[in-house]
Amino acid sequence: MLTPGGIIARVMHSTGSDGKQYRMPCLPLDRLNGWLFGVDVARVCEELRERLVWCRREC
Repeated sequence: MLTPGGIIARVMHSTGSDGKQYRMPCLPLDRLNGWLFGVDVARVCEELRERLVWCRREC
């Protein structure tokens, strides 16, 4: 993915348990903290909200 600052994500290829090839977007670890703060907690499923808030606090 391209942004004005350059590439911030890559597409990786992976083989699933069904043997098919899948493309997955991947963020570099140094960008993960910023991405977490862009996630709208209200739109996250109920069982993951507490974990998201915890991860944000730890970042």
